[in-house]
Amino acid sequence: MKSGLSINNLQVSFPTIKGLLRVVDHISLECPGNQTLVILGESGCGKSIIAKSIIRILDPQARVSGEIMLNGLDLLKLKEIQMEKIRGTRICIIPQNPDLSLNPVINIQNQLVEPLIIHHLANRNRARNQILQILEKLGFDNGKSILKLYPHQLSGGMKQRLLIAAALLTKPEVIVADEPTKGLDGSTREIIINELIKANQLEQVTSILITHDLNLARRLADQMAVMYAGEIIETSPVDSFFENPRHPYSRALLNSSPEKGFHSIPGQSPSLDQLPGGCRFHPRCPQRLGFCNRERPEIKILDRGKVKCHLY
Repeated sequence: MKSGLSINNLQVSFPTIKGLLRVVDHISLECPGNQTLVILGESGCGKSIIAKSIIRILDPQARVSGEIMLNGLDLLKLKEIQMEKIRGTRICIIPQNPDLSLNPVINIQNQLVEPLIIHHLANRNRARNQILQILEKLGFDNGKSILKLYPHQLSGGMKQRLLIAAALLTKPEVIVADEPTKGLDGSTREIIINELIKANQLEQVTSILITHDLNLARRLADQMAVMYAGEIIETSPVDSFFENPRHPYSRALLNSSPEKGFHSIPGQSPSLDQLPGGCRFHPRCPQRLGFCNRERPEIKILDRGKVKCHLY
């Protein structure tokens, strides 16, 4: 069994003209080995900042504290030269925009071969064979032809599939997938979901999936973490979450899905530089109590998960 990853009291802030802006606030999460943790929430809540924190690609001005533990190593305490040996080998990322991740003037083969050579995991010939094996496992029936192509000759869905294959090449312990279905049409999204399921089955990696796609979360997750305005407000096993969400925001998210009738959540998610007092969800919450606008709730441990809400 491959090791899991744990995040303890993670805080991320950025300097602004008004002072430090905290965008990730006291986040603690557990992702056990060989499982998929989905971090679910609306755009702008801080999900992608967590992904960038794990692989240490935040802006140098970011102020980061807490722990991100991988098999006894605190990634936040490693020097960059040490992190370079982990990033792309033990931890890989599937980014949300393949057009920004693939070099338009280099063919696919040379782009996929590069990380194996840089990390001294294979020579060029052996690397090509490993790539073809991964492509075959993932269901590509024309791998040799695809390797000769350039990114502009491929569809968005095909480029995203290749990024999934690239993430598996170094046999990582952890894969971080940041909105892998964002901007894709329905049929292409379905292909990518099936590809991610297949990837997890093939390599049995520990996965952290950042998304606002409920269908993707339901089909891939083992554990759920719901994020709102920089905080984790609920964690639970996936079956418990979809059957009995505890936080009012979680219930509102599920009610906004197509099968529930597209009931939109009233109001808007607050800007991280203009957070309301008390519970951050209280201005939109149909179950708010009289003191929810004054007192911040603490994490409550329940029978199958945790929730940050005054109702418990």
